[in-house]
Amino acid sequence: MRTKSRGLTAVIFALLLVVGITSLVLAQGGDVENGKRLFGEYCAVCHGYDGQGRVGAALEGWFAGISPEAFVRSTVSDGVANTMPAFSQSKGGPLSNQEIDDIAVFVLSWQDRVEPAPTPTPVPVTPIPTVAGLKGDPTAGAQIFARDCQVCHGERGQGGIGASLSAPIAAVQPEAFLRQVISDGIDGSPMPAFRGALSEDDIDNVVAFILSWDHRPAPPTSPESTETDNFNWLVALLVLIVGLVLVVWLITRFSQRKTAD
Repeated sequence: MRTKSRGLTAVIFALLLVVGITSLVLAQGGDVENGKRLFGEYCAVCHGYDGQGRVGAALEGWFAGISPEAFVRSTVSDGVANTMPAFSQSKGGPLSNQEIDDIAVFVLSWQDRVEPAPTPTPVPVTPIPTVAGLKGDPTAGAQIFARDCQVCHGERGQGGIGASLSAPIAAVQPEAFLRQVISDGIDGSPMPAFRGALSEDDIDNVVAFILSWDHRPAPPTSPESTETDNFNWLVALLVLIVGLVLVVWLITRFSQRKTAD
């Protein structure tokens, strides 16, 4: 009986080993170089270019599970609830299934060798005028935003896998609100805390850049224009009443003449 139990255990172990090896072999079908590029573009902002973590989890070392490749692929594709956004196109993200496979292969390549993703080349930014009342440098903030925020919020804050920033900031003090969100993140959401990854000056610069966009609400209506609009509505109403009275009078006269005939 004990011999049969040991034999069954050996068979199960062998099957698990085959499944694990098969998953690693299948993972080699992805493009490591393209995965490296995509990781640098979409993942490094949180996980670091070397996978050692930044504002997101560290990725170096072995992944727990029978199929590490499937685990990495599903995590990138579907995200992690309240922690990491979903990147697959079927979930509203920017990556195709093949691109996700490429990223998975690159991440799993760290199990044998640590090869960092390429850091982005800073894009020249046209100098942006400073914002009155803010101490940050919006030109420097544009560079940081392109590196750390654009992947989720879009080039001009139009949104994507992250919230849109293009509407006016609904807060009494927008600069204080933005500074806190960038620094501390938002609990229960994929927005991470950048405190430590960004200096206080960096955060001030990003805030200044975001607020350099035209967030100004429509100018309030002046009293003169309000009075003019009210007068126009009154005139239109009087014209309508006079027109109705004239129509009724004409119908009445027509009916009286027809009766007289």
